[in-house]
Amino acid sequence: LLIVFRVVIIMTSNSILLGGDHLLDNLLSCAISFALNFVLVLPIYFLNRRHPDTNLLEKSYNLFGPLGSVVTMFYALYFLCVDCYYLSFFHIFTVNVLDPYIPFWLIAASVMSVAVYAAFQGIESLARTALIILVVILSGMLFLFITVIPRIEFQNLYPLLYEGTDQMWTGVLQMLGRSTCFPVMAILLPQVSGRRKLGFFLWNLILYLFTAVGLFAIVTAMGNYANIQLFPFFSLASIAGIRPFQR
Repeated sequence: LLIVFRVVIIMTSNSILLGGDHLLDNLLSCAISFALNFVLVLPIYFLNRRHPDTNLLEKSYNLFGPLGSVVTMFYALYFLCVDCYYLSFFHIFTVNVLDPYIPFWLIAASVMSVAVYAAFQGIESLARTALIILVVILSGMLFLFITVIPRIEFQNLYPLLYEGTDQMWTGVLQMLGRSTCFPVMAILLPQVSGRRKLGFFLWNLILYLFTAVGLFAIVTAMGNYANIQLFPFFSLASIAGIRPFQR
């Protein structure tokens, strides 16, 4: 579920969000973000190790009683703000790319329907659905990357950090800041069974490899044209000329 969530967020990245026109510098951002995630997850890991059957919200009620509701309200407002932020990106996508235009109320109604479904059926139902979506997305993107190989031109490459490290660090902040995975883990981790450490490692490895390969394909296949695209991942699918992957 978290991989699908992050993949969709990655697909909305562009040169504006990543800090400039030197997208190859963000390959280093991927590596740094990958390493930092293993530091940032430590508080959640130690909390779960001491209280494996209790999530952060339940523990706040155990410690503070009724005042623990403040923590719950904070998380609720946080997720609401983040969801509005990401929906705004999807709205920009529908306005600038899709034809005919999709009304915003229809997008909101779709998201509300999924939320209500999750409330009644539980997060497990969404996780099972996400597994199917994940296979479709990764298979499609793999085929897309293979398809654009003939279009790769290595003269579009340029030296890393040619104009300093500003874009690299901006990319790190964007990749970490646009992720709500740690707050989600603080709530859902007690419900997760299996080898959690291995799962966390593979989750991050897949995400950052996906980002790095995507950025490399965008730069080498599109060149400077990628810098003026609102959604370069979608533009890459357009260049490949395979409409199912655009969809």
